[in-house]
Amino acid sequence: MTKKYYKSNPAVRFALWKVYDCREYYYGEPLDFADLEVDHIIPESLAENPTKYKEYLNLIGLNEDFELNSILNYVPTRKYINIRKSNKLLPPHAAAIALGDAMKKADKVEKIINLFNKNIEMNEIITHIKISFNSEQDIESIYDKLTDDMAEFENRKYVNKDDIFRPYEYSVKRISLSGFLPSFRDRDASCMFLFRTISIRGCMITLDNIQIVEQLFKGIKTNPQYSLRGFICHPSNKGEYYIQLGNSRFILNKEETYELCSIVDDFTEEYIDSLVEVEEKLETN
Repeated sequence: MTKKYYKSNPAVRFALWKVYDCREYYYGEPLDFADLEVDHIIPESLAENPTKYKEYLNLIGLNEDFELNSILNYVPTRKYINIRKSNKLLPPHAAAIALGDAMKKADKVEKIINLFNKNIEMNEIITHIKISFNSEQDIESIYDKLTDDMAEFENRKYVNKDDIFRPYEYSVKRISLSGFLPSFRDRDASCMFLFRTISIRGCMITLDNIQIVEQLFKGIKTNPQYSLRGFICHPSNKGEYYIQLGNSRFILNKEETYELCSIVDDFTEEYIDSLVEVEEKLETN
């Protein structure tokens, strides 16, 4: 029998959002994590009418023991779409396609859910043993062995300005940034940071266009030690830096701070290039 997962579970929400490439399922549009809602392909309320429920399942080739609260019946969407769909039934052929897509992605979704939960458990363990080690590197080494986790992101950059949504991804060692650049469809950008530092490993921080402009553009390409950047509050006495992204404040060591700055500088440069291109073409049309 399919495992039951509640759609309010943070691990389920993140896994669905990630596996579906940060896009809303029904229309394929970019979806910020903050706007994510999880939709039942087959409405949960249908089970309240056993006869209608059985007939509908038969039409799409499912047994009566199908678990409505499972990753086989969930897709990522946004609030206004979810409200509009409400308890309405999709045409059987459309429901079958959506359920088929969910089934194809189920293994990946479950894998991320398990990793998410394991990270939470291991962070609790690390908190208890942290005082026994001399450095963050020692703690990271223990963490990676216990979780069989990779210590660093793959160094890579991906930008596709031919895509209507202009996706952007850039990762360096312990920090990754993914988002959407200004485009003809939407001149407002958005982005999300992921971290593999031991103190905030697995933490996701999303920024909207206003936050990007106010925090990332201020002091671009300046040396972190001068604290001129909008996201660097001030250095600590231990050679670390207090960082503020969105509403989250945390500490990074010197190497990680420089990695963050290099990613931000690249993203803001791509942002400007993309916005200029969009504005120039719009003015000529």
